[in-house]
Amino acid sequence: MAPILSRVSSDFGFGKRTTAAGPSFSATGGSTFTLNGYKYHVFLSAPDGNFVVNSGTVSIEYVIVGGGGGTGGYGGGGGGGVTHNQPAIPQANSTLTINPGTHPVSIGSGGTGSAAGSPGGGWVAGTDGGTTTAVFNGTPISSGGGGRGAGNGEGGGSPGGNPGVSPGGSGGGGGYGPLSRPAGSGNGNGTSGGFGLNSNGSTASGGGGGGAGGAGNNATEGPPSNTGGGPGGAGKAVPAFPGPGMYPLLPSPVQSTVGTAWRDALGPTGLFGGGGAGSGGGSAGPGGGGGPLTGFNPSPGVVNTGGGGAGAAPGVLSGGTGIVIIRYLA
Repeated sequence: MAPILSRVSSDFGFGKRTTAAGPSFSATGGSTFTLNGYKYHVFLSAPDGNFVVNSGTVSIEYVIVGGGGGTGGYGGGGGGGVTHNQPAIPQANSTLTINPGTHPVSIGSGGTGSAAGSPGGGWVAGTDGGTTTAVFNGTPISSGGGGRGAGNGEGGGSPGGNPGVSPGGSGGGGGYGPLSRPAGSGNGNGTSGGFGLNSNGSTASGGGGGGAGGAGNNATEGPPSNTGGGPGGAGKAVPAFPGPGMYPLLPSPVQSTVGTAWRDALGPTGLFGGGGAGSGGGSAGPGGGGGPLTGFNPSPGVVNTGGGGAGAAPGVLSGGTGIVIIRYLA
């Protein structure tokens, strides 16, 4: 009897029709494993990799995440953009049939943090996250990087990365001191970052970076006459790629590279592209955004989540690198 080439799969609560790989299908590239009847290919970092289809065709589902924005100033870095070709709507099946050949994958780097050196002795902004791109059947599909968090005295963080299907979140605005102009919000193509704030002319906090799934939050006033950093915006949930499900199946060296922080940041709902916390104690955006480790000590974005770095004054904190994950019915 001829093999069955398609079936209805109920996956993480969302029913959809997907084409299964036939017996002649063969592909390599990235770190591979099988979970719930699907084969996964995970691409984590440069050097750029390739998804190589040796024979046959299959419908794939993918998530493409840009790098998170960095910060060395006050505003949190924006989360990288997230492109997912199969929304959690049964009627909106948009899998892509992949053909034999080499399909290049390029992972966006996390934006770098910047050290002290801005005019007036403040702390300067970081850099934007890099764009992540996968070229399927000759057509590039990209997610932009997150915008950098603003430095002390800057009016706002930079917009999310312009290229791509899904632009990244904007960086958070910087706080401002007596020698600098008022802070502003991030603004641009992705979700916006929060506003920075100063309380008494010398104490300042930054706005949270925008996430792939939600805007960053403003810095807030707090007693006694000081400020609190704005929380980072939430990442975007892609339940087909859950951290606790994928992590145990990765090869040991890859587990060591991403760490349990990657597993926990993604969580069971597959959150990517969280915004970084604003300086002054803001909380991390769910989905890999950097936040306070203890007290006011900030942290970078989690690697391979596209999370933005936490605002730091002082500090040099990068955004998390991007990621590409491909899966298909085995």
